[in-house]
Amino acid sequence: MKKLIIFIVLISNTLFGQDTEMFNYINIYRKHFGKKCLVISKDLTKIAIEQNKIIISDDSLSHSHKASEIAVMGESLPSSLNINLDFVIFVKSVMGITYEEPKTEDDVIKYVKLYSLYLFDKSPNHKKILLGDYTNIGFDIIIDNIKYKSNKVVVNGKTFEFKNIKSHYLVDFYCVADFN
Repeated sequence: MKKLIIFIVLISNTLFGQDTEMFNYINIYRKHFGKKCLVISKDLTKIAIEQNKIIISDDSLSHSHKASEIAVMGESLPSSLNINLDFVIFVKSVMGITYEEPKTEDDVIKYVKLYSLYLFDKSPNHKKILLGDYTNIGFDIIIDNIKYKSNKVVVNGKTFEFKNIKSHYLVDFYCVADFN
């Protein structure tokens, strides 16, 4: 049932309007770096949706070869302690949001959107495009298969904890953004 609800929410965002939360995050990110806010373009959104469909069907990250397109895909929120710390710092210092461990699927969805921006930020080429002198954006983000992954395992009744890995969420996500 939870998958159906997420699917309906994702479909309604795609059909009836952009994901306003993600759109706001993109503009907060740009504003932090002194860039102007973007405006949603229906034409660019259609391009992003089509490219995301290709990425999902091929299960491989690919670009449409547009110089003004960025794309990312992933299978989890950060699980290593080092990457998680860097992500937490990014969320606070760049986005102005105090990180709290996700407790609900809505929290996971929020942090996947922020994590997608974090991944764009960590790629010099993606960051350059994200902060380019553009006025319009179209994007598509798909989030699916949310599952909690503990850093503890039980073997023969004894619990073992992985010290370098934190409990985290496995989640499939795909995001494409086009600019002009």
